[in-house]
Amino acid sequence: MLTSGLTDASISKSLLIYTIASSVALAIFDLKHLTSIQVVPHIWQYGQFWRILVWQVAGFANSTEALFAAMLVYHLRVVERAWGKRKFATFLLTTLPYTTLLPPLLLILVLRPITLGKMNYLPSGPVATIFALLAQYHASIPSTFGYRISTSSSSDSNDTKDQPQQSNKSLTLTLSDKSTTYIVAAQLALSQFPAMIVPAAVGWLVGVAWRMEFLPGTGAWRVPAWMVGEKERRVVNGAGGGDGGRYEDLRRRLEGEAIAASASSSATASTVDVAKDHLSPRPERLFIASMHWNNEPILRSHWNDAVIKLAKTFGPDNVFVSVYESGSWDDSKGALRELDAGLDRLGVRRNITLSDTTHQDELSARPREGWIDTPRQKKELRRIPYLARLRNLTLQPLEDLSQQGITFDKVLFLNDVVFTVDDVIRLLDTNDGVYAAACSLDFSKPPLYYDTFALRDSNGDEHVMQKWPYFRSAASRNALLTLSPVPVKSCWNGMVAMPMEPFIATPPLRFRAISDSLALSHLEGSECCLIHADNPLSQQQGVYLNPKVRVGYNPAAYEAVHPTGAWLSLQHVALALWENRLRRWFTTPFFKKLVVRKRIAGWHDDHIDEQEPGDFCLINEMQVLVSNGWAHV
Repeated sequence: MLTSGLTDASISKSLLIYTIASSVALAIFDLKHLTSIQVVPHIWQYGQFWRILVWQVAGFANSTEALFAAMLVYHLRVVERAWGKRKFATFLLTTLPYTTLLPPLLLILVLRPITLGKMNYLPSGPVATIFALLAQYHASIPSTFGYRISTSSSSDSNDTKDQPQQSNKSLTLTLSDKSTTYIVAAQLALSQFPAMIVPAAVGWLVGVAWRMEFLPGTGAWRVPAWMVGEKERRVVNGAGGGDGGRYEDLRRRLEGEAIAASASSSATASTVDVAKDHLSPRPERLFIASMHWNNEPILRSHWNDAVIKLAKTFGPDNVFVSVYESGSWDDSKGALRELDAGLDRLGVRRNITLSDTTHQDELSARPREGWIDTPRQKKELRRIPYLARLRNLTLQPLEDLSQQGITFDKVLFLNDVVFTVDDVIRLLDTNDGVYAAACSLDFSKPPLYYDTFALRDSNGDEHVMQKWPYFRSAASRNALLTLSPVPVKSCWNGMVAMPMEPFIATPPLRFRAISDSLALSHLEGSECCLIHADNPLSQQQGVYLNPKVRVGYNPAAYEAVHPTGAWLSLQHVALALWENRLRRWFTTPFFKKLVVRKRIAGWHDDHIDEQEPGDFCLINEMQVLVSNGWAHV
């Protein structure tokens, strides 16, 4: 249920009322001259050092500033809802000494001397506290949708890929639902330029420092629960204080989720009728797409049975299975023939293609698009164009069926992983079913996740560590901590659900690689990342990774991430969070990105008519197909 107004945000409500009431009081009682600071004469001539303590807790002397500050506090109420009253109150109180003392001291001791007295004034009002809170909003509250404003309209809808659109020079702004908040904040910060910039900038930096735990005295203390109308929770089972108490809520969530997952796994292994063993699915029609190469063991042990159970659960008439197998040298073909027979008995529509074309056959063909000159002084077939072509073959039946008027709700991409029906149901239910893509987490050798090539956090960065909590981005990391859908720019990771509409649009969404001319710059990007960059729904509905859905490339990996107890121990959580924090402090993606940006810029100078929207997918690699797999060159 959506929460509107100031419901569940009592502290924000009090701050909002105080901001308005204190500003009105200054005007009514004619006290405005007592709350602002002019270094000369107030501090150095009159010795009114008490103003350093009063300027922020007093209201605004300007009604326009009071209005924008009140609007901003109202926007920031979502932080209190996300954090809870106690953490929110703790943040306000522990940062108050810093936001109160630092701006006037900075003005008195640094800014006024270096500007030769030109910066002499500090207006009153809780701007620093509000901007410290804005830093938390920026870091911990993900945007829910994005939109673009352009000075020119898009090209005619009957343009096709064979008739390229005419490029028109235009100004395009990409915004999100959070943009309004930042616009209000900018108006407040610039209202008495440059005086108001000082408390705004200091407040933001204090907020960032608080998140990074740089501020002395803000780490351990918390507001007593009774002060915010809550009851103090007793620590049980010897959890104690410190990190144990701090991460207790997360441990409980992990244990609760693990119990549910354990029950699901037990039910799946049961011999009772599968229709009674899993969660209730949404009434959806699924187009299942998968490609296989030398996957006989997993097909026979788990994958085939899971697909059969999936068809039974959603109904044979609501499922279409499209599989493309490419030149395996094990008995993957035999395993897939068994799947074909099982689906036939259920009456499930399907297209299972068993290709005899091996990697060696591909390499023996005449070079064409997708082949480039490599550092090994020969022309070689790139891996990603090859994979993109095979993935698109699994989507061909979807196009044929749509022309017959047969449609589906979701396209479900399945890798060669161990999964259960409940895993699929949970994945489809990600973010209440609203997403451009929803992905599982995949594991081959836990605790390391597997698909590093396709996963990018909400800022478009690669992982900061391959173990939980993975991400550099605060928005992605904070969602992971609450086991909520994690906003990301791209993911694949074993199992992916996407709405059908983009795949039957004109032109249809398809897998692709970057151009050969760009790949010559020693760059590559996963087809499973680029598809999110091309998907028009990505900006509108978001791409999410569901941390509750974990799949494995072998039975041992699946069992390791679905234990009977908590998936992550309290000790692991505490240590991993600190490892993540230290990695974020002492590493940066800047130099990796700089290499990629420079190469893209050089390529664009030579190919001014070409664009690459998936720049966040690109890495400094060149990957080619070889007879027994693929290789870096």
